[in-house]
Amino acid sequence: MSRTRHTSARRGASALEFALILPIFVALLAGVMDLAWLAFQRSALSSSAALGCRVGALVDPGEGDMYWSELEENAQLAIVDALAATGSVCDPEDCTVAVSSFGTDPGRSLGCTVTREFRPLTGLILDPMPIEYTIVVRMEWQR
Repeated sequence: MSRTRHTSARRGASALEFALILPIFVALLAGVMDLAWLAFQRSALSSSAALGCRVGALVDPGEGDMYWSELEENAQLAIVDALAATGSVCDPEDCTVAVSSFGTDPGRSLGCTVTREFRPLTGLILDPMPIEYTIVVRMEWQR
C-alpha cells in the first residue's frame, strides 16, 4: 500500500515539475526560432545587396551619368531578384532599395541599401522591426 502511495505521489511531482518547466522551455524555443529567423533574414539582405550592387557596378554610367537610371534599375532589379531567390518577397510597402554613388573618378563607388520589415516567426521574444544592410562597391567604369 505504501508503494502505491509513493508511486502516485511521484507521478504528481513529475507533472508539477513539467508544468513549471514547460513555459520556460517554450519561451526558450521561441527565442531560438526568432533569432535564427532574424539571422537568416539579415543574411538574405546582405547577400542580395552585395549581388545587386555588384551587378550595378558593372554597368557603364556613361559620360555625365547619362546611363545612371539604367545602372540604378539593374542594381535594384538584381537585389529584388536575389531576395526572391531566398524566398523573401520585396514588397514596396515593407521593402526599399536605394542605390547611390560615392566619390569621384577614379575612386568612384556605388552604394546599395536594402531595408525591409522583419516579422518574427513567433513574436514571443522579438517584435517586428526594420532591418537594413548597406554595402559599397567600387565601380568598374571610371572616367
